[in-house]
Amino acid sequence: MAGGRVPSSFLPDEDQGYLYINMQLPNAGLAGTTSAAAAQVERILANTPGVEYTTSVIGFSLLSYVRTSYNAFFWVGLKPWDERKKPD
Repeated sequence: MAGGRVPSSFLPDEDQGYLYINMQLPNAGLAGTTSAAAAQVERILANTPGVEYTTSVIGFSLLSYVRTSYNAFFWVGLKPWDERKKPD
């Protein structure tokens, strides 16, 4: 019975210390617009408690594995658990 072996939730029970973010602008978006939007996301992440670092790739979608001017992808590393005491 395969149904009993399939995880019951979309996210793992405990975080792994990182997450991925995919950003997609309208299809006609230019690389400069995407870069500016990604810079805004990076600023927000830099000021988010619990975030240790962020790496971004402009012009790539991890979801579709395509290179386009209107996509960006972010790797977000979280601080160690002992530094993330609050649930937010």
